[in-house]
Amino acid sequence: MRGIYPATVGAQDVAIAGNYAYLATAKDLRVVDIANPGDPWELARLTLPDYALGIAVQWPYAYVAA
Repeated sequence: MRGIYPATVGAQDVAIAGNYAYLATAKDLRVVDIANPGDPWELARLTLPDYALGIAVQWPYAYVAA
C-alpha cells in the first residue's frame, strides 16, 4: 500500500534521510515522517525567507539552497 502526502505547493526538491522526507517548496521546508509508507504525515514546517531551489540533508541538519 502506498500513501500520498498532499503538498499544496509543488516540491522544488526532495531529500530522504532515514524515516523522513524533506521537501523544499517555493514557500517552506516540510519534514514528512515516512516510517509507515501507507500513512505519511507532516512532522514539521518552516517558512523560508526566499524561494527554495534545492535541499540536502546531513543529519541533524537540512540545507536549503535559495
